[in-house]
Amino acid sequence: MYVRRAAPRGTGRATTESAHAPTEADRSAILGTVQALFDALAEGSEEILTERMWDPEVRVSGDLAMVWTSYETRRSAGSS
Repeated sequence: MYVRRAAPRGTGRATTESAHAPTEADRSAILGTVQALFDALAEGSEEILTERMWDPEVRVSGDLAMVWTSYETRRSAGSS
């Protein structure tokens, strides 16, 4: 579902936004939770995880976008 909004004053352009788009507060909460998860996973680890990707293909279906890509993951010991 999309919502058509009137043009902001002086721009002359209307915008179309998803009615399901997260607010800035939602985005901030989501990113904070994800960062806390990554911090907890990395705590006490000296291992380094390196990921590379190439030839990405972005597929969009309505409000959902996916990236399909070839990738490689390597683990190595870190240095203190």
